[in-house]
Amino acid sequence: MAVWLVTGTSRGLGQVLVEALLASGHQVAALSRTPAARHSDNANLLQLAADLRDPEQVKAAISATVKHFGRIDTLVNNAGKGLLGAIEETSEAEAKDIFALNLHAPLSVIREVLPVLRAQGQGNVVNISSLAGQSGAASWGVYSASKFALEGLSEALAKEAAGFGVKVLIVEPGILRTDFLEPHSLLTTHDQLEPYQASAGAAREALASNRGKQPGDPRLAALRIIEQVSHGLPDDGLASRLILGSDAARVINAKLALLTAQVQASAPLAGSIDIATVPA
Repeated sequence: MAVWLVTGTSRGLGQVLVEALLASGHQVAALSRTPAARHSDNANLLQLAADLRDPEQVKAAISATVKHFGRIDTLVNNAGKGLLGAIEETSEAEAKDIFALNLHAPLSVIREVLPVLRAQGQGNVVNISSLAGQSGAASWGVYSASKFALEGLSEALAKEAAGFGVKVLIVEPGILRTDFLEPHSLLTTHDQLEPYQASAGAAREALASNRGKQPGDPRLAALRIIEQVSHGLPDDGLASRLILGSDAARVINAKLALLTAQVQASAPLAGSIDIATVPA
């Protein structure tokens, strides 16, 4: 029986993940600003209300988790929010809001959890990214930027914390059939400029017509995450990745093919800027 700390558990993948973990016999600390209605008499569940953008609330939540369960085996940074809109349409406040929840909040949680994992000499950090963390798409620029940043953070963390027995998993889901795309969940930019109607406007219309038709099953995604962690992550000091959904695999494979082609095209020039070594 392992202790899992999961953020963003009031709905969506986080809520489903908590349910799957409890069904598997794990102990779970579920963090969200507004805790979901669950079986409060379950001794394996600790529900905590915390605004992850407030470092003091994060610190208190981690302390309460350790006090209640005595340890943390796996942290899942799941809390996040989407923003739909062209980059020029995005205000400074909107961009800061997305980065506050998608990057700075998990960073705050990681900073508080790492001392616990170091003291234990082992533990896992699972950061929920997205296919958008590998490939930027029109109308998702700021959201994608926040997930790119989270993936870079994750890769560095894996190298820094490997000596403490801490392993890192980046999860890159496709579009799951949750309420992520619903108006109450997905933010859209306040400004909607006419020149971007062919891109951001088209994306808004496409999402509106495809809500409820997303291809990914969040229940199966949750089970795959639990299986991956339970089987043991590689002990090589590198961040592991778990791609979930055929749409994610398709987009990421296309990005990798493009990147490989661009690297090969740049190869003749790559070393041309190196400072020549002056013979002694």
